[in-house]
Amino acid sequence: MIGITQYLQEVYEDLQKYVDNDVCLCKFKKLNFEAGSLPDYEDINIQQLYLLRYAFAYAFEYSRMYLDVLAQMDDVNNISVTSVGCGSMIDYWSLVHALEMKRKIDCSIRYVGIDKIDWNYKIRQRQNDELHYLIENAADFFTNNSRFISDVYFFPKSISEFSDSELNVMANSFSSKKIQKDRFFVCISLREDQGSMDRDIQKTKCLIEAIGKNGFKTKWPYTQYNINILIVIMALSH
Repeated sequence: MIGITQYLQEVYEDLQKYVDNDVCLCKFKKLNFEAGSLPDYEDINIQQLYLLRYAFAYAFEYSRMYLDVLAQMDDVNNISVTSVGCGSMIDYWSLVHALEMKRKIDCSIRYVGIDKIDWNYKIRQRQNDELHYLIENAADFFTNNSRFISDVYFFPKSISEFSDSELNVMANSFSSKKIQKDRFFVCISLREDQGSMDRDIQKTKCLIEAIGKNGFKTKWPYTQYNINILIVIMALSH
C-alpha cells in the first residue's frame, strides 16, 4: 500500500506541471470547500488542490475512526465497507492503515465506493482485497440496492453534499429494506466549520432515525461522541 506522503507527492508533482505551463489560475481564486459549497470536482486541478489541502489530515482522522470500529468488532478476519461519496478512496487507505496498526494485515477488505464523479488518484487496491468503484449518484445506488450487507457505512466528509431529497431517498432505503447484519456501524465524518457541521448533524439524525424504524437502536447517544466524528453502532432490537 502506498504511503500517504508518497501519494500526495505524486499529486503535487502533477499540479506543479500544470502551473509551470503558465496557465491562468483564476478558477482557484473563489474556490470554497466549506458550508455546503460544491466545487467542480470533475476538474482534475481542483481535485489536486483539494487532495493537497485535506487528504493528509482526513487520512489519519478516518484511520482513528476505523481503529475504533475494529476495536468493537468480534471478527476482524474480514470487513465489508460501503463508502458513500468516496472520492479518491482515502478512507480505504485509512482502513488498511488501521489494520496495519492493529497488526491485522491478513484481514481481507470488501470495499464498495460510490461517487458520481470518476475521481483521479484513486488509492490502489491491496492484494487480495475486493474493490468496487461505482460511478453513480448515491441516492440511485440506495434506490436500486435491495439489501444492506456491509459491516460499515462510511460517509467521508460527504454528507453535506447530498441534497435533502437525496438524503431522504437514502433514509427511506435504510428504514424499509432488509439489513442482513444484526449489528453494523455508521461512520460519519463531519466538516468542522459551523455552517457545514450544523447541516451534517441534521442529516445524520435523519439517517439514524430512519435506521431505528427498521428495528435497530444505537448503542450510545451518537451526539455525545466527538466534535466532528460520529461512529454509531446500530444493533438490532430484540
